[in-house]
Amino acid sequence: MGGIGRKKLGVVSLALITYFNVSGGPWGSEPIVAACGPFVGILATLVFPFIWCLPLALSFAELFSAFPTDSSFCTWVGKAFGRRMGFQVGLWTWIAGGTLLGIEKL
Repeated sequence: MGGIGRKKLGVVSLALITYFNVSGGPWGSEPIVAACGPFVGILATLVFPFIWCLPLALSFAELFSAFPTDSSFCTWVGKAFGRRMGFQVGLWTWIAGGTLLGIEKL
């Protein structure tokens, strides 16, 4: 009897996660459209998340393959700068994530 299989993340799901992680969606893009016009504003809102996330995704993929652990960036920083700095990165990322979630998503 096999267990429940892991679900795979599809291309559309990954594209939507990237878009909403970087730009937060189309909300708040009025200054871009006002400054550059609707075509450039919408194009920038659609293209910029992928320009921003592609190098990060490639860097993370390389680091995940080099350090296959669950603690991700905490391990990377810990290996490079010591356990104390790895803990600091994890702690402050956790605090920033909770703070920004409360500020930006409302």
